[in-house]
Amino acid sequence: WDLETNKEVANLRGHTVNCCAVYLGGKRAISGSRDRTLKVWDLEKNEEVATLRGHMNAVQCCEVYLDGKRAISGQGVGSCGEQIPNLT
Repeated sequence: WDLETNKEVANLRGHTVNCCAVYLGGKRAISGSRDRTLKVWDLEKNEEVATLRGHMNAVQCCEVYLDGKRAISGQGVGSCGEQIPNLT
């Protein structure tokens, strides 16, 4: 979304999103879904870069480290800590 015009800039399709985080100065995003995956997005090209698998349940939270190289995600109560390398 463009917050100045209130218009949609892009619609990234791939899964039903429960959480998302933007990083690398707005160039990339990561999203977590009920389908138990995380997806990495290139926001400049509006395309999926990678699908990350490993959760046994829906991904409920995700965040990227400040260096943009790793993320942490959680799949429910008491479950958080999957670190994913090479997000850049």
